[in-house]
Amino acid sequence: MFFILCILNYLYRDMIRTEQNLRECLQKECGQIHNLFGFVATCTKMFVHGNEQLPAYEVLYTLRRYEFYLNQEKLGVVGRIKKFFWHFLFRNRQLKHSIFIEPNCVGEGTTLMHPGFRKIPKFVRIGMNSTILPMVLIGKRKPGMDELTVIGDNCYISTGVTILSPVRIGDNVVIGAGAVVTKDIPDNTVVAGVPALKIGESL
Repeated sequence: MFFILCILNYLYRDMIRTEQNLRECLQKECGQIHNLFGFVATCTKMFVHGNEQLPAYEVLYTLRRYEFYLNQEKLGVVGRIKKFFWHFLFRNRQLKHSIFIEPNCVGEGTTLMHPGFRKIPKFVRIGMNSTILPMVLIGKRKPGMDELTVIGDNCYISTGVTILSPVRIGDNVVIGAGAVVTKDIPDNTVVAGVPALKIGESL
């Protein structure tokens, strides 16, 4: 039982539960903390200047706001309205930008480089400070599988990567472009190819 509790504590250690968690996460990922009007103003400014990080900013910002309300044990009427609002806005941005990340699946400090499709479903847990490029798909080897896929801290997932669950990927792992991951990867490893094989060690 203790072992199971330790695993659950690791998997959910990055969940946003307090306003301080939320502020720290937004500051790290979005570079600023502001209310709804500030969010709209920032999106407008990024759009006018043609900033390619606008899709990632919109998805991550609305995701973190929604996670905060989703993870509260008790919500009043106002809290429930805010939860519904941020959920609606988050789903809208997901569909708009084709960046599908389920709540409480990616740790603090996540970086989404460049616009483009990403699929991170609910059976995935990604640690802190990871970078995810476009066209990344994490899926099941076959329908009906419910095992978790756990990806550690400080990982770099290149464009076009496919990860077939269930696998365990360690900390400081680099996955090369177009790789198909079907087996566990230890810490501090660089992999590439189809299927993904070790080609070096990360610094």
